[in-house]
Amino acid sequence: MIIQKKLSGQTVQFEVVKRRGQKRIIVRPKAENYYIVSAPKYCSKETIENMIDNHREAILSIPTMVDIKSHYKLGETITIFNQAVTIIQRVGKNDVYLEDNYLIVQSFNDKIEAVSKLVIEFLKSLLLEQLEILVAAYQFVIPNTDLEALSFRVKLLKSKFGSCQPSLMKITMNLELVHYPIEYLKFIFLHEISHLKHRDHSQDFYRFFGSLYPNYKASRLQLNRLRTLLFKEGFQGLIKDLNV
Repeated sequence: MIIQKKLSGQTVQFEVVKRRGQKRIIVRPKAENYYIVSAPKYCSKETIENMIDNHREAILSIPTMVDIKSHYKLGETITIFNQAVTIIQRVGKNDVYLEDNYLIVQSFNDKIEAVSKLVIEFLKSLLLEQLEILVAAYQFVIPNTDLEALSFRVKLLKSKFGSCQPSLMKITMNLELVHYPIEYLKFIFLHEISHLKHRDHSQDFYRFFGSLYPNYKASRLQLNRLRTLLFKEGFQGLIKDLNV
């Protein structure tokens, strides 16, 4: 189903995808003046249109998603937590490591796909290392729950920074987090482990999460601001803002 709207003098199209198990309406940009709307299976067209009308300014301000992987190539400068590094190659057996302000991709293959794959696996390993540190630091904050039993998956997600499956003791983290200051990884980690105690976003959830991370509202706003900056201006805008 396609919904067409006139917003701020522009003709905007919304492609509606209804999903079983979807709990709320989510809007994300796909291209200029074209959005994907994920909605609960039995959500009416009228409800979706009202949501669009009531949030038109916020919807138009959502930055178009960028393919972060497209920056994982030789000569590009990216951020890794609080450091700006330039990706360069050294010929040799496959390996990736940090050296001063460089991310060294050691390989005999300089094709973009090969370099990108090696960089992604290295960034995943960095994020998993930091998650292990966080697990050790907060191991006993959830009563009757052993955080060391958690399993983590790291991948590039379209919109969420993380998700939790409490019954399976599984947490998925967005690889994108490796590009922001490490404090925001802690913020998302504590948010997700809070779901081990409270599965929904109830007042009890936020009361518990707030006890672990009192400044969560400000951090959420700042993280979203940094994401918007990355999507609009690329890594150069992020580097300038973070002064790294």
